[in-house]
Amino acid sequence: MPSKHCVAYGMQAKPIEEAPAASTDGSPPPCAWAKAQTTITATLQLQDPLYPPWQPPPMPAVSLQQLIPKRQFVKTEDKPTASQVFQAQVQSAVKQLAVDYHKVIPVARDWSSVHHDNSCCIDLSS
Repeated sequence: MPSKHCVAYGMQAKPIEEAPAASTDGSPPPCAWAKAQTTITATLQLQDPLYPPWQPPPMPAVSLQQLIPKRQFVKTEDKPTASQVFQAQVQSAVKQLAVDYHKVIPVARDWSSVHHDNSCCIDLSS
C-alpha cells in the first residue's frame, strides 16, 4: 500500500482511486474525463517562428536568354484556303471549257454575220 505522505517534500499524497471493474457484457468502462465533462486546452507560443519568412530566390548565374537562344522566325507562305482552291479550280475549268468551245464553234470574225440581237449565224457546213 502506498504511503499517505510524500517523503521528499513533506506533503500528504492524495490516495488513488481504484479503477472500475470491467463490465461483463464487453463494453468499455466509463471514462472519468468524459463523465466529468473535462476539456483540456493548450496554447503553444514560440519566440522564433518554426519556418523563416519567405525570401525570393537568388538570381541565377546564367539567364534564360543565354540558355535558350532567340529563334529566327522565317515568314512562310500561307496555305491557300479551301475557298481559294475552289475558285482556282472553277477558273481552270471555265478556261478549259472556253478552249474546247472555240475548237468546236469558230468565232465569227466577219461582223456582217452579227444580227441586231447580238446573235450570230454560224455556218457549220464547212
